[in-house]
Amino acid sequence: MEIVISSSWRVYHGLHEMREFFSEDMAHRIRDATPKHDLARTRQSECQEWLRRHRPAAPWLALDDQPWLFESGCEQLLCVNGTVGFRVADAQRLRERLRYLVRPLSTPSAP
Repeated sequence: MEIVISSSWRVYHGLHEMREFFSEDMAHRIRDATPKHDLARTRQSECQEWLRRHRPAAPWLALDDQPWLFESGCEQLLCVNGTVGFRVADAQRLRERLRYLVRPLSTPSAP
């Protein structure tokens, strides 16, 4: 798993500094940040643009506390409560979603 930051924090903090905000086991997974655009762009479109440029067919998941920055019903969004931060229940939901993303393609049943 790679992490690409699309937070508004990327406007004020460099990638190296943002890595310091994460635990060591997560910080080493941070690869990049999405492009900085004007406020008219959605976070979802920034993620999709980064993917088009760097990982065109890769599955992706956004962990965010601002669902209005994504299309309604965006399947790649895992919404968290920004007022309480990332909780144990969020970690469990994240694990489940990641398992779903990396599951092997189904194989035909044996005859």
